[in-house]
Amino acid sequence: MSATFPLPPSGSPHFSITATAKSWSPSAQKKKRLISLGIILLLHIALFLALKNGLVQQVTLAIPQQIVTVFIAPQAASQPSKPKVVTPKAVPVAKKNSAPPPPIPVPAASRTPAPPIAAPVAETESQHEDVSEVATETAIPAASPAATVAAPTPRTITSGIEYIQEPRPEYPSSSKRMGEEGKVIMRVLINEKGRAERIEIQKTSGYSRLDDAAKRAMLRALFKPYMENGKAIPVYAIVPINFQLSN
Repeated sequence: MSATFPLPPSGSPHFSITATAKSWSPSAQKKKRLISLGIILLLHIALFLALKNGLVQQVTLAIPQQIVTVFIAPQAASQPSKPKVVTPKAVPVAKKNSAPPPPIPVPAASRTPAPPIAAPVAETESQHEDVSEVATETAIPAASPAATVAAPTPRTITSGIEYIQEPRPEYPSSSKRMGEEGKVIMRVLINEKGRAERIEIQKTSGYSRLDDAAKRAMLRALFKPYMENGKAIPVYAIVPINFQLSN
């Protein structure tokens, strides 16, 4: 864009002024501003990252210091458990009680009644002796009935034993398969009711199965009580049981 001014009169110096205006585009300035803003943002981001990294390092370095102090604290707290050594058991109070008892006027009073006391002591001793003698005399007859209560041991008889229910031994099946045979002789204690109270093997059959079968049969048997002077008494009887396989 240009402008021209009118010429001066003749004879005056000639001046010409021209004004030119350059063309101005707003898009170029916007680009510059955007570039500058981008640079500023990048600088801020770089500073932020640098500060962030530095702070993280400081925090990570500070954390182990706190952990160390936490672990040291319980060790110091565990030490005060030592003051358990309390031994104030040496009580001197007992010594105070031992000192006051020496009032010695008591023996003076005991000297005067000493002679009359001797006679009653002898009497009490004689009374104790009499009581002990009476106790022994009363205890002796109590022991005599105990000796009479002990009944005589039953005798062994070989005749006069009768069955009410004879023993019926069962032949063990395993003994049958294995062909076991034998004779069992038992010494049986028959009580006043005719029951076998105790069984002793006098002679074994050679096989424990047959011996056990004979005992079981004898416990189920019932004898007629053995009478003597009109009274049933326990006796021992010898009872044989024979186990034999037939063809």
